[in-house]
Amino acid sequence: MIRALFSDIDNTIIHSSSVKKALHLQDDGRVISRRSISLLYQIGRHIPVILITGRRMKSYERIMRFIPHGYAVLEHGCVILQGKHVDPHYAHQFREYVGRHPDQREGYLWEYETMLKQQGFLTDSEGRIATFRVDPAQQHHPPFPPDHLLNRDHPHHIKTVINLNFIDFMPPMGGKENAIHYLLQIFHCNWNDVACFGDDHNDAEMLSKAGYAFTHDGAREEIKRLVERKKGYISPHAGHDGAADVFSRILGMVDETH
Repeated sequence: MIRALFSDIDNTIIHSSSVKKALHLQDDGRVISRRSISLLYQIGRHIPVILITGRRMKSYERIMRFIPHGYAVLEHGCVILQGKHVDPHYAHQFREYVGRHPDQREGYLWEYETMLKQQGFLTDSEGRIATFRVDPAQQHHPPFPPDHLLNRDHPHHIKTVINLNFIDFMPPMGGKENAIHYLLQIFHCNWNDVACFGDDHNDAEMLSKAGYAFTHDGAREEIKRLVERKKGYISPHAGHDGAADVFSRILGMVDETH
């Protein structure tokens, strides 16, 4: 029985392509279909809907009011919001890496960002609470190919994740899987009760653990193979049609048990 839905945002719920009945977001021309909005609203009447994304706070705030949901997990599982409020209990475990206040930039993570800058890498942490980013396309004179950052040991067990074409760095207690595990304790359910919808590398962790895994035809091939191995559902459609198909299927499963 599905008791919670965790869904990625970019290229799952919202897309750069248009659709006939759509809401155009002030977010680099991205669009969400009104069909997806309606389905998420209906799902949310039965179970918690949680958005889970690599987005930072600022880019999340641009789209939050358009997508029905109760919780949001940002920066690859490093920040949990209920409404507009950061969960203080979850945030506490990150203090050694990011400090007490984001503006002060204290802790192991920011020390490592400074070190990479000194080595010649261009990084981006503006508006981020617990992650920083390296864009391989923007590196002019890196000391070694940016992709090597994925295969080296980082100090204090700092982790990397591929998000679209970027390399994001986070504390070891980050990750979508860890954030979901924390919320499941609040919801009093387990992984077998969870539906997850994702399409990219940084969704693999949660999709591999979910009792109900969903993706669409436009997802990365390795994600589709993962969902297939789990006997999850791969929509034959991509884009807005794929999202609506997935949410329709989830709503049908939820309606049967509530």
